[in-house]
Amino acid sequence: MVIFIMSQEPNVDKLLQDLDKYLDWLETPNENFGGRPVCPFLSGDRKNGKLKIEIYDPKVKTIWEHILIYDREDYNTALFLHVDDRIKEVTRARWQTYIREGMESIGLTHLKPICFSPWEDYTAATIKTREMAPCFLTSIAKRKHLSMGAKSLDKTGYYDKFTDKERKKMKVPKKVEKK
Repeated sequence: MVIFIMSQEPNVDKLLQDLDKYLDWLETPNENFGGRPVCPFLSGDRKNGKLKIEIYDPKVKTIWEHILIYDREDYNTALFLHVDDRIKEVTRARWQTYIREGMESIGLTHLKPICFSPWEDYTAATIKTREMAPCFLTSIAKRKHLSMGAKSLDKTGYYDKFTDKERKKMKVPKKVEKK
């Protein structure tokens, strides 16, 4: 895991400590996810130095500069920590759409944004998986990497406790009841 700090934010150390606790929690096996971690592929990226963590302060560098630099590097995932409180004025879905459409417009269709807002009422397997995030997070990952990971979970019990609404949101087939 590599962390880049380019911010005048005074509480960066606390933010990074809180992020570390959140990422540890995401890596912890959870019965609601078939005994797997909430984020089952995070651990490998962290251990292998394939997760880039960077403070995102729009007064220092645009999000597009961050994304373009990440795209030229050898990471599986980038995690941008928003330190500007103005992000609270934008919904997670709206920001994620803005990032996705912007990336598409500059030819970065091989990347996918996934945003995490601690202020949004978001659940997976009935667990509020994002409320512990220390700030708004924009994750950018290679679609190929995400697709392979998602497919590997299909035949496990990972999605068993997801509600129909959560399955639809995650584009996971409805649970088939065994007879």
